[in-house]
Amino acid sequence: MAIFHLEFKIVKRSEGMYSCRKAAYHARCRITNDGTGNTYDFSHRTDLCHHQILAPVSAPSHIIESSTALWNEVERVERQKDGQTARYFDVAIPCELPYDDKIKLVVEYCQKNFADEGMIADIAFHDLTGGNPHAHVMLTLKPITADGFGKKERNWNDKKNVILWHEAWSTLANDYLEAAGTEERIDHRSIDTQHTEALENAVITLDVEEKALLLAKATLTSRPAMQRVHRAKWNSKSVQQKRAAEQAVRDEMKQEAQATYNTFKELDLQTLLTSEVSQCRSFLNLLKSYCLKQVRSRHHQKAKNLF
Repeated sequence: MAIFHLEFKIVKRSEGMYSCRKAAYHARCRITNDGTGNTYDFSHRTDLCHHQILAPVSAPSHIIESSTALWNEVERVERQKDGQTARYFDVAIPCELPYDDKIKLVVEYCQKNFADEGMIADIAFHDLTGGNPHAHVMLTLKPITADGFGKKERNWNDKKNVILWHEAWSTLANDYLEAAGTEERIDHRSIDTQHTEALENAVITLDVEEKALLLAKATLTSRPAMQRVHRAKWNSKSVQQKRAAEQAVRDEMKQEAQATYNTFKELDLQTLLTSEVSQCRSFLNLLKSYCLKQVRSRHHQKAKNLF
């Protein structure tokens, strides 16, 4: 099942973080931080599927020839002892895509949203043939020119960018999923937002098929969001039991969503929706009753307020 996960963070020296270490971990390689003398070696790990560095055409070749060269230069030009050296994110790649498309999707996303804007993107792909395909991406905070790194681009820190980057990933990933011939889609918005929108639009639309689909979506999203599990905690028995319980709820809601769709697609709206107000109210009451029966208790008040 395709899921949306895309989380941005900052590498901060004030928190004891160095971009050389994080790059070495992502790329499963050995990098020595020339500034501190510390060596980080993750070359014993064997789960790296692909590695690639994207950069603006103006970037000097010696800076982008490897992760070692790139992040040592980044560390060198950052003078503040508590400075920030990189933005990074992890992104879940849809399992439904072919191997090559998983790589092309992330590369196209990083090219359009980051490299074309002046950033360098260091991309490491993991588990592309397994059940958790994902990529780790590190981004520079300073624009690069033929003369090297300039001053930090503060506009890249605008919180609105994160919303735009989330939306861009969701749109592009769905394009790839559609091209792959699967019905799976992802949505960058919260599950609460998706649920509310589906209920609101279900009340408005007069198309039987669309109404059935929207009510199915409302049913499917009437569950708590699945919680992210850190890799270090994944082998915990309690964590695996919690994830199994979350997946059981999700699977149950998928079955209820299908039942909801099957029920409402058979309704005769030509009979129910006439010019008589009483008949319209009867239909809306039927709709409300069915929705409230399907959704979880945490959504009940929200659903009532829609009618």
